Amino acid sequence: MFTREFLQAVSDWQRGGDARQTKKRGERLKELAEGIDSRFRSCGLITYRQVALDKGSVWKLIAERSLPEKISAWTLAPSIAKTFKGGVPPEGWQGTIFEIMPEPGSVIVNLHALYQSSDFCEALKRESSAIDGFWDGAGRYGNTQAEVVLSIDNLDRASVYALGGYSSDRDTLIRMMFDQEPTQELITWFETQQKKAGIELGAFWLDGEPLQRVLTRMEPHIARLKPIKAAQDEAKKVAAFGADGNS
Repeated sequence: MFTREFLQAVSDWQRGGDARQTKKRGERLKELAEGIDSRFRSCGLITYRQVALDKGSVWKLIAERSLPEKISAWTLAPSIAKTFKGGVPPEGWQGTIFEIMPEPGSVIVNLHALYQSSDFCEALKRESSAIDGFWDGAGRYGNTQAEVVLSIDNLDRASVYALGGYSSDRDTLIRMMFDQEPTQELITWFETQQKKAGIELGAFWLDGEPLQRVLTRMEPHIARLKPIKAAQDEAKKVAAFGADGNS
């Protein structure tokens, strides 16, 4: 069932790469996965994916409610999605975690299920020396990412599970709370309360009810900005048409 070509495709996918490599490897994996048992091409659990969005992508997701997607890696564990590639992306990028229940036909291959198959693991071990880049791919990652590979056209705002952000530092928060410069007494109080609450400053993921409140508060701002964005886009089209006509 598990040919050397298929095992190579799995390992290549797990190696990762740039956008061009990922697209090529995803298409190859999809092609070869059609020949494996259907139980490895299904998933009845919620899956999660972390991405770093630029401003244009954030607008498409939040305002237009549709973000183009592709063949991509998802995980069955939200904790893995939160720590993927170092956790919350750096400032300037909007870290976003999506959650979806994969629809029938969207699962290219359930790697988590594959790695629980003794037949697959034995085949992988047997062919490891013949798999190019094995120790950068399957040999390195195995089932550590509880991964499911999906093919999805679009993601919408309803599938947002968490948004990444950064809190202010301790001294800035003390100034905001007490409207004065931090004193040793205030610092001690703040650190004691922080420890009691189990809160770490810096990068964090906002999810659950607090996330929904943030998304709700964004609605009137989106409604106000939509006509402005439409006018800007139309002006760009007119300018581009004029430039083409003059060239």
